[in-house]
Amino acid sequence: MLKKPVFSKCNDDFYAVLRQRVDQYFKGNKISPKAGTYMYIKTAVALSFLFLAYLFLLSGTLSGWSALWAYLLLGFAAAFSTMNISHDGLHGAYSSHPAINRTAGFLMDICGQSSYFCGKDHVNE
Repeated sequence: MLKKPVFSKCNDDFYAVLRQRVDQYFKGNKISPKAGTYMYIKTAVALSFLFLAYLFLLSGTLSGWSALWAYLLLGFAAAFSTMNISHDGLHGAYSSHPAINRTAGFLMDICGQSSYFCGKDHVNE
């Protein structure tokens, strides 16, 4: 069984300095570190493609190549939504409201991945 790699903490100040510089950047440029208008538009477009492709497939009217394209669109929209919306939500970067971040992270569960394990293995290291 493979062991999880462990990295030495040779420079404990690195993260603190990096966090300070990032915070200064956002404050200095008067921008929010949370998602903005662009992210909300991207969310609306991604979810529209996701739900439309799903509805087309549920309708039963597609066959052959049109069904294949709908499946491809569904897969792409699910992956795109998971890697953009859910990922930012699980990192707490989507909104300043924790409930909205959890809801965005829940999209990962709808698309077939586990937001719990993503949070456990990736976010909360």
